[in-house]
Order: sequence, then structure tokens, then C-alpha cells
Amino acid sequence: MKAEAKISSSEEAIQDKRDQWFEEFIHHITTDHTYLKMGMASIETQEFYDKLIFGGATSMFSEMREKSTNYFIGKLVLDYLKEINESETKPLKLFVDHNDSQVLVWAEIQDDDDKTEKALFKAEAKANAKNYSHGFHISSTILEKCDSMQVPPHYKNILKK
Repeated sequence: MKAEAKISSSEEAIQDKRDQWFEEFIHHITTDHTYLKMGMASIETQEFYDKLIFGGATSMFSEMREKSTNYFIGKLVLDYLKEINESETKPLKLFVDHNDSQVLVWAEIQDDDDKTEKALFKAEAKANAKNYSHGFHISSTILEKCDSMQVPPHYKNILKK
């Protein structure tokens, strides 16, 4: 006689979570389908399903990549700014730009302001440590006021002045 395998409470919890997720997912798709048939779906919902149905996997994954990049870049910048806000020092100027995998920071500090420079590098290191596993990072350029360099035009000012 074979012994029956017992399901642990953690396995039951995982299965319950899966069941709940699938029920909610199916409900969401059914609701979207109803709204699409009635002409009440948002433009974003219509475009999502059109890409999924007519554009195939490439179109869908391209859109998902764009949205995930925006999410992770935004998270990286917020983590960086949180660290800067918690420091005692602030740069004179702070600009950012980004590409598919990194945030470029352009900061200007007072001449010989080692404390602010260290705070900026520390903020970069902490934000990078929190986000590196997702494939995103910050790369900083820190200049002193006496360097008198113009900020490249593609960077955006993120300090309120």
C-alpha cells in the first residue's frame, strides 16, 4: 500500500494564491472583452488588445519592454532622489537623462565641496545597489562650479529653482 502525499499548508497557500490570481485575471479579461464589444473600453485597452491580437508577440513584448524600462528608470531616479533628500547637502544643479538601461546624472556642486560630492556618489551607489538586479544603473558626472561647463541640452533639470 502506497502512502498518500500530504500537502503542506504553505503549498495550499500557494495554490490558493494561484487560484485567486487566475480567477481575477480571467475576470479582468472578460470585463475588458465586454467593454470592447460595447465600445466602452479605454483607448489604452483597445490598443493593448489590438497589439496582442494583430501585432503578435513582437509588438506586445516591445511595448512591455518600453513600459518596464519606464518603470525601472523611474524607480531608479526616485531611489536616487530619496537618498539625496536624506543627505545634509544638495548640489547646485541636478540634471538627468536616460537611455534603455541607465540614468545619466549631471550635477554641479560648489568648488571643493567634497561633502556634497561624496553624498552624490553615495546616493548613486545606494540606488544602483537597489536596482542593479533589474539591469538598470546610474552613471554620474559631477562638476564644480569653477568648471563652467554647460549642461548638455538633452538633460532635464530635476531641481526646483
